[in-house]
Amino acid sequence: MADYAIEWDGKTVTLPPAGPLNPDGVSWAWIRDGDGNGIYDLRLVEFADATFAACGKRVGSIPVHLVLIPRPDNPFDSDAVSIALPKSMGGDQEERCVGYLYRHTIKNWGIANGGSKGLVARLAALCGDGEVHFTAIMSRDSDPAEIEKYRCSDDAEGWDIPMRIPDLTLDLPKARIMGAAIRDFLAKHERGLAR
Repeated sequence: MADYAIEWDGKTVTLPPAGPLNPDGVSWAWIRDGDGNGIYDLRLVEFADATFAACGKRVGSIPVHLVLIPRPDNPFDSDAVSIALPKSMGGDQEERCVGYLYRHTIKNWGIANGGSKGLVARLAALCGDGEVHFTAIMSRDSDPAEIEKYRCSDDAEGWDIPMRIPDLTLDLPKARIMGAAIRDFLAKHERGLAR
């Protein structure tokens, strides 16, 4: 099995970037409304604009720090895990949400853990902020300045938002490796807390 270990500094659990262990990254669920519009698209566009500007870039790929938050309040799945902007961006867990882990991703992580559920919640319980930190790769090919040139001044609907949404790939290992890393991490650190 590949060498991948979850990090903990005593108050923050971090899932390190997988890099070459999984160059394709992990996909995630973009949540859509009844009309097919992305519920969190504007939030992701604003985050991308600010983050690319802070890096002095307009296009390309950059690593970004995000968090996983257990969401037992989700009306469709009490084991749901949201992907969210860091607390430093401001707002509560819903105001920072950009999407969710797929159910099958969480289920596959549990295979190496005897089918356990709530694995992210168990990791988050070891964090002072209740959130598991990780890195994603944000990419965009379209320069927002170029898109803005063609925008109508009276466009209150934000028609250009779909063209400005960045690609976002979770820089995490494949399920088998992640499941084993979670198993090993929890065996070591939960046992240590029980003493």
